[in-house]
Amino acid sequence: MNGINNVTVLLFYLICSILLITGCASPNSSDNQEISAGPEEVIEEVIEHEKIVMYENTDRGIRVYETPNWEFGEQSEGDQINVTFYSEKGKAIITVLSSKKDLEEIKQELMIGVGKSNIIEETDNYFAFQSERKESIRSDVYFEQQDQRVNILTFMTPVDDYEENIEYIKEFKQHIEFY
Repeated sequence: MNGINNVTVLLFYLICSILLITGCASPNSSDNQEISAGPEEVIEEVIEHEKIVMYENTDRGIRVYETPNWEFGEQSEGDQINVTFYSEKGKAIITVLSSKKDLEEIKQELMIGVGKSNIIEETDNYFAFQSERKESIRSDVYFEQQDQRVNILTFMTPVDDYEENIEYIKEFKQHIEFY
């Protein structure tokens, strides 16, 4: 009987050990937090992992994720950096300036360089204008000041194609990250 008690005790010990081990691997453990997260958090995490970088410049703190209908064009660098992207009917230019000038001074310099144009809309960090050419171009210019640098995002679209390109512009703008 003593042999049966030892086997029983050993089986009892193994069963308890298995229960403890499997109990520690329950979905509530910290290794499986995605399971206990809400559906919105899981979707957001999946979307973050699916983003593919189309362009990045770590020296200037620019990252652009792939966006349908947009392609990387070219980069030119000097005192400032200009990065160009193209869509079927438009163009986007990201410019990063190292500047101590305020946004208003930069806006004035841009408008002088543009030539004849009409301002359509203007706020503190945005302005839109339309060129007075045979094929009129609408430009939307967004500004963001970060310490001693200014990030400028310019979208250029033929006026006739602007309405159909608004969604493409908004989507591309959401795929740009300054850091």
